[in-house]
Amino acid sequence: MAKTPRWRASSRRVILVNMTRKEAILRAIEQLPDDATIADAQYQLYVLQKIQEGEEDAGAGRTVPHEDVMRELAEWLD
Repeated sequence: MAKTPRWRASSRRVILVNMTRKEAILRAIEQLPDDATIADAQYQLYVLQKIQEGEEDAGAGRTVPHEDVMRELAEWLD
């Protein structure tokens, strides 16, 4: 089974480190409150997917340097 990247991000109460994707999904669902909706579960899984994609992008060097982001932000705010 494929392991997720070293997730260290937290989405509310869930912290995922070196879990299989299935384990991460199950943990996220188990952490939802008893009155959670299907939309709540979908959102939680969406957040996990985006964290994984970000980790993969960072690992592959597909990032923007902080200085570039700050420069662009300053231009937008002026």
